[in-house]
Amino acid sequence: MIKNYLKGIAGNSINANLAAVDFNFKGLLRKIKEEVLWLNISLEIIIRQNNYLQ
Repeated sequence: MIKNYLKGIAGNSINANLAAVDFNFKGLLRKIKEEVLWLNISLEIIIRQNNYLQ
């Protein structure tokens, strides 16, 4: 973690919680990105198959 600019015991607790939120948020964004990528790939396959059949 970077330097904690929040003062006191409460500041340490807030800083630790914000670090945990950041870690979890990055994981959530990574999962969303993967799902969107898979959706794009799936749609591309469906579109190509549809164009091939026409």
